Amino acid sequence: MIGYESGIAARFVIERNAGFVSNNSAEIRDQLQKWLAAKQAGRLGRLDPSVSSGLGRDDQYARLERLFEEVLEDRVGKAPTVARRRTFY
Repeated sequence: MIGYESGIAARFVIERNAGFVSNNSAEIRDQLQKWLAAKQAGRLGRLDPSVSSGLGRDDQYARLERLFEEVLEDRVGKAPTVARRRTFY
């Protein structure tokens, strides 16, 4: 990842072991060369599924609904029951 090395996105990448974070062009070049060599040798594996844990649409909507309920509870005292979201494909 290229960007603010101490930002939220960088922390996410590092904590979940989801890739590489740097703003140094030489480090980025070296890492890309390592990944390319590993891919050509058939050693570049997939990311662990845990990397995307909690990032699905349903997970995010559930978190958003809880946040809205907390805000409503703070404002009105008791949050009304939130209707289940219907998924349309």
